Amino acid sequence: VLALIALAAAATVMFAARAGLESHRDIVEVLHSIGARSAFIAREFERRFLAIGLRAGLAGAVAAALCFYAAAAFAALSGEGRFYLPSFGLELVDYPWLLAVPLFAALISMFTARATVLGVVGRMP
Repeated sequence: VLALIALAAAATVMFAARAGLESHRDIVEVLHSIGARSAFIAREFERRFLAIGLRAGLAGAVAAALCFYAAAAFAALSGEGRFYLPSFGLELVDYPWLLAVPLFAALISMFTARATVLGVVGRMP
């Protein structure tokens, strides 16, 4: 499931990077024609998508933590059926994994944007 989520995130970033390149096509073409290296152009997109991925990952981690706390609170309020349900709370060993989510989201965004931009700019005349 995590691999599918990562692939979906990478595909979304790829389409967003291509859309960003297309919307700034004139600027990218001028930069490319005056001698800017593909790595320079890719680095600029990479930084932008790193920031976006980090913000999105932090928002997702906060939303996940709130969902876990809400599920644990509702499970504690339930009556007899709580013995048949799994525990929904976060343990101390779960926090590093929850904190790693924004980092992985940012890295997926950064590397995907870099690869996409390098591929597109590399094909420019």
